[in-house]
Amino acid sequence: MLLGVSLALLLVLFLPWPLDAAPPTRHEVHIDARMFAFAPARLNVQLGDEVTLILHATDVVHGLILDGYEVRLEAAPGHSAQATFVADRPGKFRYRCSITCGSLHPFMIGELVVGPNILGFIGINLAITPGLFFGASWLGRRLARLSAVPARQLAIDLAYALVPFGLMAWIAFSLSFVLANFSYVWPVLSDPFGWGWNLLGTRDWPWTPYLPAMIPFLQAPVLLIGLAAAVVVAWRIAGEYAADAKQTALAVVPIALLLFAFTLGFLRLYLG
Repeated sequence: MLLGVSLALLLVLFLPWPLDAAPPTRHEVHIDARMFAFAPARLNVQLGDEVTLILHATDVVHGLILDGYEVRLEAAPGHSAQATFVADRPGKFRYRCSITCGSLHPFMIGELVVGPNILGFIGINLAITPGLFFGASWLGRRLARLSAVPARQLAIDLAYALVPFGLMAWIAFSLSFVLANFSYVWPVLSDPFGWGWNLLGTRDWPWTPYLPAMIPFLQAPVLLIGLAAAVVVAWRIAGEYAADAKQTALAVVPIALLLFAFTLGFLRLYLG
């Protein structure tokens, strides 16, 4: 039972359930940049808030690029730079230094969290997501007339379909920041200890996001592969209880429709 519930919760943190948020406010945030950290390293705002970021460099020249928003700042020691934007996209967005400042430069990152109260968000999903999955499983059991199979047992077994689905959703999510940050690898390979080496001639290569325009076109097929794999797993599991293909299909249809709805939610969350 514990394993089935755990599998059913794989999607909890991904689902974009709408919640009422506080009225939009204005934030003026001062960010101090030093080797190799931002302070603060985490910002929390509400959807619709107006945010002004003011970057201060305390030791060397630093930059700040905020994923998901058109924000790019550079500041020299003793100087500052600022940008204002409206936090109109919910989710978590990384901000990172865009100017190589040493061997630990790739780890100079922070996080902007845009959304309603996160505890309420998680709480509602913890209650709703497993309930939806169990409801879909129960409906499939009724449609396929699998009355001999306990509803709880069928739901636990069908929860294994969430494994490939959750895995591919995580891969799709990871593509955005892996491709955006992979170019940091080359300077580190040439100068792993920050001693001025240039072993591969790549020490001074600038940060360059790879395939930024292609990321949505890569994420979409990854999500669809996860959906297809999940339906296949659900079909095989239901087939162990069903007498024929028609009965299997009836048992799987509600689960497939629920996973399709989850996929649409991911597409909206990832692709905008």
